[in-house]
Formats: sequence, C-alpha cells, structure tokens
Amino acid sequence: MSRTREVHDRIAPLLRDRAGFVTARNPANRLRDWIYFAQRYCAAASALEDTAETHLHPRIQLYGHAVECALKAYLIAKQQSIPRGNAGHDLINLA
Repeated sequence: MSRTREVHDRIAPLLRDRAGFVTARNPANRLRDWIYFAQRYCAAASALEDTAETHLHPRIQLYGHAVECALKAYLIAKQQSIPRGNAGHDLINLA
C-alpha cells in the first residue's frame, strides 16, 4: 500500500464527519487574519525590491494580493460577506 493511500485511509473517518462540525468563527479573528495576510504580502513584495526591478511582476502580484486581503478585511469590518468563487478575487468587485 502506498504511503499516500495509508494516510488517506487513516483520515477518511475524519473527512466523513467534518460536515457535521460547526465552525463558528469570530468576526474579530477573521478581520485580524485578513489584515495579517495583507501585511505579510506587502512585506514579501518589499523584500523583492531592488534597483534593477528584477522581480517587478512577482512584486505586482504580491501587492495585488495584499490589496485583495485588505479589501476583504474592510468587508469583514463592515459586516459584509466576502463574495465566493472568482468574484472574491476580483478587486473591482470587492471594491
């Protein structure tokens, strides 16, 4: 038996039972999480900064993701729901 199959078989009962679990998340924790993610993505983008603009595209991607996280934090702070699917990643839609 492969190691992957062994792990799957061991956690299969948990996966079946997870639908019955109620995950009540505190909005304050969700807000803090989104702010943290936005800060971390900004820090990662800043770490790639150099004078030759060698990593310009990855930095743009990281800053874009930071903006997405910040918009989601704003929506949580205003007690609005975060759109699901592709709409949750569209910055114009989030704004």
